[in-house]
Amino acid sequence: MEWCLLAVNEHGVEVLLVEGSARQPGRVCDTCGWVGLDEPECPVDGRATRATADVLDDMARAVIVAGGRLGDVRRGTDLDRHTVAALLRFPVPNPVLT
Repeated sequence: MEWCLLAVNEHGVEVLLVEGSARQPGRVCDTCGWVGLDEPECPVDGRATRATADVLDDMARAVIVAGGRLGDVRRGTDLDRHTVAALLRFPVPNPVLT
C-alpha cells in the first residue's frame, strides 16, 4: 500500500490495480492532491489533510488525472493477496526498503 501511495503521489503510475471490493480509510490534501494513510499534515505543502473513507478511490482519481489507467486485481493471480498494485511509468523507490 505504501509503495503504491508513493507512486501515485509521484505521478508514476501507468496502471493502478485495485481489488474490487476493497476499501481503505486514509487522508487527502485538497490543496495539492497528495494521498496517504494517516498523516494529519500534508508532507508536500504542510496544510491539514482531511479524512477519506476510501483512499483507494482517491488514488484511482489521481491516477486518471495524471493520465494513467485503472484495472482490477484478479483472483487466482499472484497479485490477489494484495489490495492494490501498480504498473509504473518509471522506478519509484520502495519506502519500506529505504
